[in-house]
Amino acid sequence: MLQRDLSYEHEVELLMCQIRMNELQMRQEFCKEEQALELYQQSKLQNMPQITPDHKRKILLDAVTWKYDCVQQYKKICFQFAEAVIGRERGKGFRNLLSILAFWCGCDEEQMDRIFRTSGLMRDKWDRKQAGSTYGAISIRNSMFYAVSNGHCLKADNN
Repeated sequence: MLQRDLSYEHEVELLMCQIRMNELQMRQEFCKEEQALELYQQSKLQNMPQITPDHKRKILLDAVTWKYDCVQQYKKICFQFAEAVIGRERGKGFRNLLSILAFWCGCDEEQMDRIFRTSGLMRDKWDRKQAGSTYGAISIRNSMFYAVSNGHCLKADNN
């Protein structure tokens, strides 16, 4: 039990670092926009750069801060809740956990897999070959598809 708790803690800390990294990347993009605007105003650029309006910047940064604060405040409770839900519904338990992980991990397949492997629901069939993939990978993709299509997760754009 202690090992699982430490593993959860590690995964949550990684998630919090990723959230902070996203915030820094957003701030970096905003700085680039401001630099481009300054160059435009100095007539060093011909085309007016696209600038994210201040109110949208605030919304984006507030959302990142909210997600970080929620993870920080509820990290232990989140996993205890997941284990409780799973304990009640053994047949659907792993799907419940995957839905929760899809939200909290931003549909990051690797992170969802790492955390799931530390849960009490991990079974040998998770790595069983199936349809050119594994049972676990297919389950994660299905939960991500459901989460994204129902607005429960905003899949990060890698462009």
